[in-house]
Amino acid sequence: MRTDRDAVHDLLGDLDPATAFSSDPQRRAATYAAIVADEHVPDAPARRNRRLTRRTVLVAGAAASAATAAVVAGVLGWPDSGGSASPAYAATPPLLEFDDTEAGSRSAREVLLELSRAAEQRSTPASSGRYVYVKTQGWYLTTAVGGETVTSVIVPSTREKWVSPETGQGRIRTEPQPPQWRSAEAEAEWRDSGHPMPDREPTDERRQEIPLYWTPGEPSTDPTVLTRQLRKEHNFPDRGQVAVVEGVTHLYRDLPVRPEVGAAALRGLAEIDELTYEGTVTDRHGRPGVAVSLETDSSGLPMQEILIFAPESGRLLAHEAVLTEDAGELNVPVPSVISYTLYLDAGFTDSLQQRP
Repeated sequence: MRTDRDAVHDLLGDLDPATAFSSDPQRRAATYAAIVADEHVPDAPARRNRRLTRRTVLVAGAAASAATAAVVAGVLGWPDSGGSASPAYAATPPLLEFDDTEAGSRSAREVLLELSRAAEQRSTPASSGRYVYVKTQGWYLTTAVGGETVTSVIVPSTREKWVSPETGQGRIRTEPQPPQWRSAEAEAEWRDSGHPMPDREPTDERRQEIPLYWTPGEPSTDPTVLTRQLRKEHNFPDRGQVAVVEGVTHLYRDLPVRPEVGAAALRGLAEIDELTYEGTVTDRHGRPGVAVSLETDSSGLPMQEILIFAPESGRLLAHEAVLTEDAGELNVPVPSVISYTLYLDAGFTDSLQQRP
């Protein structure tokens, strides 16, 4: 009997962070078992029960949000030879910096409706082809709770996906990006201690079944209907307004989103009173954007889901997840980014070798 865990594995099994170190299943299993935290951080920020300022990107995602991340690698580490009972924290990406000059004078609703009008002005991309193609890049925190002092490395990955909406068959290509360390000292320690370097070779697989939350004919262009669709159960429970936010990320993860569908999604988001306009920002791919956020504890930990949109087209550029007040069993200080996804390209192709 298949369980929810099996369904999540079907969707995210190829995102196993240990694959960055080896394509061999036995070594990968051993690597995954060894994934723990990063070096000791003696002056980690104290937890505070208050909302963080807009200029500091808050954290997103616990286990439920993790299942929605598009492409992720992980934080990989091995214990130092001596071991230690000291607290250890996993390496996480730096927080984004927002320009919140206008944040206090504009509402999220106003900004999202403006973006929806920009989306409607976009030209409609070609919508025919045997395969749906989506390219994303991202990182997701994979960490284990442990008392040993370790070093770790952040390994983002770029993922390209070709899927036939009719058969579910397709191809997934994952390419590790250059590894990142918390500091030059952490990198030197990693190299000097003999830890294996992440593999830089891409993986490329043909698959008989690649699950899709969405297929090209499903999303409505009516904001009310689309919001209902975004709320429906896409292998995660309806958890209030966060279901709409996460539904938008699923939409962009699976499809080339037509301008009229993107505009409807933005109008649906505009009806969420709890959304906050965070200001302008440059995403992790160097693209200018405007950001809105939603604070939620629906997955068990206080966090903030952040959506970044292109101001000239209304397209979703990025989704960030940030822990805000309590890290629970995750061995990271707060605030910390625990996942991000960049939406880079999407379209239709007639073969598994083509790109739009």
